[in-house]
Amino acid sequence: MNEECLKTCKKLFVVFYENLERDVAGVKNIVNFLGFEPDPKRLECLHKHSVGPARRESDDMDDPFHSDEKLIMIKEMKIILELLERRKIKAPDQYYSYVHNNVTHNKINS
Repeated sequence: MNEECLKTCKKLFVVFYENLERDVAGVKNIVNFLGFEPDPKRLECLHKHSVGPARRESDDMDDPFHSDEKLIMIKEMKIILELLERRKIKAPDQYYSYVHNNVTHNKINS
């Protein structure tokens, strides 16, 4: 996400993957924000294919990031969460927990 966009864009709709993966209504909200009429058949198709054998559990994947890369991402996440809060946009709780736990353990400062 571009920090500058969070600082300056007047009309903004932030999408969190976690909100999309559990609820087709999230996609409907995006379509509405963009000014389109949601297609019930497409939403039904999306709902039907949002679970099933093609979707793997998140535990199946090894962590591809080096600890130095993680520190950079955590610092950036902290900045983004602060910018979202200024706009009164709430991120999923796990974002805050992840940043808090890693800031505490790694002594990361902004």
